[in-house]
Amino acid sequence: MGDVPTPTQRDRAIYHRTGHYMADVAELLLRDGYPVIHAGSCQPEHMNDLEDDGGGYVDLAPEVLTQVNGAHQNAMELHLAWDTSSGWALVTEIPKAKDVTRWMGAGLTPAPEKVAGFFLSGLLDFHSAGSDERPYYRKPGHDLDGLAERLAPFDRKGSFRDRFHHARNAAAERLAIDAMLSEDTVVSIPVRAGELKALQQLAQFVDMSEALRGVAVQLIADLKARASSTSDEGQIEFVRSHSTGVAQAKEIRRIGRGRG
Repeated sequence: MGDVPTPTQRDRAIYHRTGHYMADVAELLLRDGYPVIHAGSCQPEHMNDLEDDGGGYVDLAPEVLTQVNGAHQNAMELHLAWDTSSGWALVTEIPKAKDVTRWMGAGLTPAPEKVAGFFLSGLLDFHSAGSDERPYYRKPGHDLDGLAERLAPFDRKGSFRDRFHHARNAAAERLAIDAMLSEDTVVSIPVRAGELKALQQLAQFVDMSEALRGVAVQLIADLKARASSTSDEGQIEFVRSHSTGVAQAKEIRRIGRGRG
């Protein structure tokens, strides 16, 4: 392998504009209540690679997979990918199997609103959204000036990472506050004391705004204050039969992580 070329101003422009293009799409999905956890572009060092000019991504929380009609039952991740040669694709990742990819096929840089519409069509029927045939709109490593020009309409000042983090935090605040202030019924949920403590620890470390962190901390404090021990075997067994979070924690510990 040869030396990695030093990124040029044009390469950095592609990287920057791609990131804001991804943020445009992410903001639309966040507005509609879909949890986007990451959005950004690949490093400019990929420019001039004859097989990879970089690209962009909009990653959804794995829970969104439950809303995808037709997704493989073993699928673990869902994301929108933007390829600098083939445009947008909706991808499900399956452990120990090939990713399942549906290509949008609407040109290299369709409007963010059209990309959001493609995502929604994938939720309704994954295998009918777009096509499994990959289109090609340009050759990797060629006419990078032209690629930069195509991305020019998405250019913005400032960091696309900061912009996305702000949009994600604002969406999380809106959804959480709406849920907290809704008029709904009181439910009884048996829970282990350790699970409440784990939530408290997560609230302290998970990346969120200070305002939202304050709400999370106080919510968990309220739940802990309402908690009381029980010897009801029915409730104890119910907790045992619905403990997927505990199972995941055990798996993390099994592979040697999560230790002091």
